[in-house]
Amino acid sequence: MIENFQRTRLATLAILGLVLLAGFLLGVLWDRRLTAAPVPVVTAQESEAGREAGRRRRMSFYQVEPPLSEVQLAQAEAIIARRRQAARDLFEEPAIDSLYRAMKVAEDQFEAAYDPRFSALVDSSRVAIKQLMTPEQATNYDSILAEGDRRRRDGGG
Repeated sequence: MIENFQRTRLATLAILGLVLLAGFLLGVLWDRRLTAAPVPVVTAQESEAGREAGRRRRMSFYQVEPPLSEVQLAQAEAIIARRRQAARDLFEEPAIDSLYRAMKVAEDQFEAAYDPRFSALVDSSRVAIKQLMTPEQATNYDSILAEGDRRRRDGGG
């Protein structure tokens, strides 16, 4: 009877530990996912060059083996150019353009309402956790948080 009680108690504690660990990991992932990172300033020329390089990396026909001939590449690029122009034309249609603008306004309003409050939640939880720590642990925790914040700012995760 006592042995059965101990097994039940041990199983309960193990399950509780797993649930707490899962909650902690989800919280960390959620924190990393929702912390906003600033966008670096890029000149128009750098932006166009970066877009072109990105297009080449993303377009599947650049990755075909054996590689497409110059003629095939030119034809494929012409098809993509026509598609891009058609997409720009689509965005210029009044119904599409007005919906897009409304969506961007709603997105800005959401971010303005949500981001400061979420940042305050993150900050307050960090302070509360730090209060549980020794001075040495708190210093290390600050370093870890600073490195994570730097990586998010730099777009690395």
